[in-house]
Amino acid sequence: MNKTNVLFVSHSGSAGGAEKCLLDLISRLDTKKFNIFVNIPYSGPMTKAFDEAGISYFISHTDCWITSNKDGFFVSAFKFFSTLRARIWALEEKIERLNIDIVYSNSVTCIDGAIAAQRMATPHIWHLHENVGPNTALRAFLPLPLIRAILRKTRTSYIATSAAVEQQLVPCLACIVVPNGVDTNIFSPEKNQHLYQELNLDQSVAIITIIGTIMPAKGISIYVEAALQLLEASASSLHFVIVGDGEENYIDQLKQLIDTHDRSEHFSFLGQRPDIPNILNASYILVVASYSEGFSRVTVEAMATAKPVVATRCGGPESIITNDETGLLIPTGDPTALSAKIKHLIDHPKLADEIGRNGRQHVIDHFSMAKHVTKIEGLITAAHSGSVKND
Repeated sequence: MNKTNVLFVSHSGSAGGAEKCLLDLISRLDTKKFNIFVNIPYSGPMTKAFDEAGISYFISHTDCWITSNKDGFFVSAFKFFSTLRARIWALEEKIERLNIDIVYSNSVTCIDGAIAAQRMATPHIWHLHENVGPNTALRAFLPLPLIRAILRKTRTSYIATSAAVEQQLVPCLACIVVPNGVDTNIFSPEKNQHLYQELNLDQSVAIITIIGTIMPAKGISIYVEAALQLLEASASSLHFVIVGDGEENYIDQLKQLIDTHDRSEHFSFLGQRPDIPNILNASYILVVASYSEGFSRVTVEAMATAKPVVATRCGGPESIITNDETGLLIPTGDPTALSAKIKHLIDHPKLADEIGRNGRQHVIDHFSMAKHVTKIEGLITAAHSGSVKND
C-alpha cells in the first residue's frame, strides 16, 4: 500500500493549544499509512518538543494573516504581504520535491499552506482552532466576510474543533467538527503532593488553578478579581495558581492589583510548566475565564483528571461541558459569578467530587485521543481520494 505524503504547516513554533494538538496528532499517526513532513516557522518550544518526540521537521518561515493585537498592525500587515511570494514559493518547492499528497494547515491564522496547495493543485485540509470575530486577542488584516469568501474559494476540506468555530468561520461549507482529544492515561486522577511541597502549602488549602497565556482575552483579571472577593470573605484556606507565560505589563498589573489588597501570599505565578497533569491533580478546581475559546483544551484535560471546571460561556466550553453535570458554566466578564461558583464547590465537596467523576467519564466517552486521531486519519485519507468536498 502506498503511503500518503502529508505536509503539516504549523503557524507557530511556540507551545500554545493548537501547537500541542498538532504534536499530539502527529506523534500518534499511523506511520504505515502516512509519511509525515512538518513545516515550523521558527525554533522554539515546538521544535524542542518535536526533537524530544523524535519527529523530524524543517524550519521555513510562514506568517499569519490574523495576528495578535500586541503586534503593530500596519507593520505586521506590511511584513506579511511583502514576504508572501517568497514564503509561498518555499512551500511549493517542498510540495513538489517531497511529492506531497495533502497539505494540512493547523490554524486559520496562517493562509500560506492554503495558497501554496491551491497553486499546486494539491488537496488541502484546514484545521480551524480559533474563533476570530469575537476574539479580542486576534486581529485580521481583512474583514471577516472577506475571510469567509476566501475560505470558500480555496480547494480545502475543513475541520473545526467545535460548533462555535464552524458557525463563526465557515458557515454553509462542508466543515466537519472534530473535537480535540486527550490522553486519559496521562491525564488521569492521581494523588500528587508535589505542588503543595513546592509552594509550601498545608494539605488543608484548596488550590484554584487557571492555565493559559496570560493576556486580557483569557480573563485572568476576572479570575484575580474573583479570588480577591473570596479572600475578602475570609476564605483564607485558598491558594490561587496561575500557570502560563504572557505579556509582562499585564502580569505586572495583575500583581499590583493583588499587592494592593495585600494578598500576594495567596497567589503563585508559575510561568510555563511541562507538568500540567501534576498541577491539575493537585488542584481542587480549574477555572477557564476566557472571553473567547475555539475549544478549550485545558477544560478537557482537567475533566480527565476528575477535577471540576468552572468555565465561561465563551464558545468552546459549551461544547464540552453539560452545565451542573460535568462542569459549571458562567457568563464572561463576571468575577462575582465566578467567585460564587467556586465557593459553591468548596462548600459542597460531594458535589465537586461528583462533577469531577462525571467529567472524566464524559471525556472518556467523547474526547479520547484515540477517537480523535482515528477521525483525522480518516479525513486525510478521504481528502487524498477526493471524497471530501466543500459544498
